[in-house]
Amino acid sequence: MAGMTTDKLIIETLRHDAKATAGPWLHVSSDNVICTDNGLLMWQARSRNCSVSERDANAEFIAHARTDLPALVSEVERLRKVEAAAEAPPTMRTRTRMAAGS
Repeated sequence: MAGMTTDKLIIETLRHDAKATAGPWLHVSSDNVICTDNGLLMWQARSRNCSVSERDANAEFIAHARTDLPALVSEVERLRKVEAAAEAPPTMRTRTRMAAGS
């Protein structure tokens, strides 16, 4: 992902989001699985390279990424609209703010 532009990263994130199982996802630490409302989604195998706390932290990160990444993309897109409105000529600012929902 090094060298990827923000626009490309957003497009890739949205593409992955559209293909993934709907969230939110939940990490169940006692079983070390990630699940959805519909049941088991992924099981994280034990590894000699990871401690139990690292496995739990990794699974928690994966589960939260399902909702966190789309939320971050939405915020970037919202901020881009705010920035565009601020940079627009004064006569365009009112129309741009109205279109952005501000």
